[in-house]
Amino acid sequence: MPRKGRVRLISNKASGTKLFIDDLREVIRLAELEGRGTISDCIRDLVHEALAYRRVRAMGRDATEEPLRRIHQQAISAGINPLEIEIREMKEMIRKITLGIHSNGDQAKENPSRISPPLTEIIGFTVAIEMKVHLLLQNFLLSRGLGEEDAKKLISQHEEKSRKNAEKIIVGLMKS
Repeated sequence: MPRKGRVRLISNKASGTKLFIDDLREVIRLAELEGRGTISDCIRDLVHEALAYRRVRAMGRDATEEPLRRIHQQAISAGINPLEIEIREMKEMIRKITLGIHSNGDQAKENPSRISPPLTEIIGFTVAIEMKVHLLLQNFLLSRGLGEEDAKKLISQHEEKSRKNAEKIIVGLMKS
């Protein structure tokens, strides 16, 4: 694809083909009417226009695909909305815990190995959310035609990242 403002270079290699009779007549008529120069110039422009149209359509800008994209987006957001609600609940719970820790600092110093009940509840929520994300990700990958082995590999990578993030969060909460 050429950059804007640059002169288009013409290939040294010719690509000759026999056109259908009716298409050839139309190309000749276009070359004469539009003053595009030779028949070769007209064919070159038509090929360029067709390929540009294909690129635009492949990027999903085709108006006929918009309703399908909207339905797909609604289906995904319907699956993600419950997760967003649970994450908001977890954030609120973490905020309450941090407020409780700061106000009851002496209690935490007396028994540092004790995990507070809200913290165990947060960990439970986290596990439940991870399970839901796992199922959503698996269904999404399989619906996209990805093989089951490839899907398992990607999910295991996702789970490893989730484990590392959970460790960071727990270590951070335990230190504070």
